Amino acid sequence: MASKDLSLSDPPPLGLIDFRQRRTFDLGDSGVCCFRKEGNIIVSLRSDLSGEIIETNSLRTLRTIPLPDGHAGEAFRICDISPDGEWILSGYCNLWHVSDPNARQGYLGKFGAFSSDGSFIIAWDEVELRVFRLHDIINSFVPRPLHVIPNDAGTLKFDTSITRNQLLIIDKHVAQVFDMASLDELARFPDTKRASFSADGNFVFTISKSWRTCDVWKLGIEFPIQQFSLVTDRGNRAMGFPEISPRGRYVFGNYVPPFLARLRGYDPNGCVQLREAESGRISCEILPSLDSLTISPDERILAGSVPAPNGKIRLYLASSGVLLAECDPHEQCTTSIAFSPNSKNVLSRGYTGDIVRTRRATLYQLATLS
Repeated sequence: MASKDLSLSDPPPLGLIDFRQRRTFDLGDSGVCCFRKEGNIIVSLRSDLSGEIIETNSLRTLRTIPLPDGHAGEAFRICDISPDGEWILSGYCNLWHVSDPNARQGYLGKFGAFSSDGSFIIAWDEVELRVFRLHDIINSFVPRPLHVIPNDAGTLKFDTSITRNQLLIIDKHVAQVFDMASLDELARFPDTKRASFSADGNFVFTISKSWRTCDVWKLGIEFPIQQFSLVTDRGNRAMGFPEISPRGRYVFGNYVPPFLARLRGYDPNGCVQLREAESGRISCEILPSLDSLTISPDERILAGSVPAPNGKIRLYLASSGVLLAECDPHEQCTTSIAFSPNSKNVLSRGYTGDIVRTRRATLYQLATLS
């Protein structure tokens, strides 16, 4: 087992990775930042109903953008950018062009996202999920959804295949894979709390509703080809809220006592663990637990934050657990961490200030790993 335990007092190895240029965005009460799919553009939307389009290599503002009318209050519930960087979803799923602040189409759903190739928009609320073709929305005054899927329990979640137009839906602890265009059901997996496609779209990884097992499924085969336990014998700890990495290589999360696992609780005696999704083999362990865990899209770097009242972010090599770098972008706490799609930038959100807490986002560039 290639693993390394690191405490918070361990210094980061020098020269492995470095945080370079830094830019901070004041987001107000409800602002958001979102990467373009290629990772070279970021859109920052603020609660004063204005925004910026920023080039991530130089960190310079390419243009400022006034937001469309009707965004007050719920302006920043969602934000997604089409892969070509031309279209933005914001507000109550308003679609608009980056060069035209007038919304192309109003309410499509409470939340929304583009498919991996940008040709579809998935919009949803507490009632149903709707699949639209981007072409239909652009060219129709009142576009009709291509498909409508009921969301009776209000708990529907989804994922889209990176290489294929496939839609993975999880509802009432059942995962289903559909063809995006025809909505033909391609597969169904029971007892599922979390699920994700593999990088090639041929496999689906599912985590049971008890969070105790992970199954590996090959599309077209009725039974899982692999299953492994997410429970450790270290004090009967379980992986709380386990996640699956972007390409399906790892299952990762904090190992905490069962009573904390369902509450996203922090345990100073817990640990972060990465497991290889196909085999269940432990890739690395990191001590102690961390918040805001995420893995870069190339699956080389694990990021996490030290719990409040400390806003430090730490980056680890996913294959070994070696601490690569540390930064302190937020004085109070870090609430979320995201990598750009090309894994070359890190975007964090958090709070700064002891008396008056200011919500900010910070963008870092990373040196290339050798």
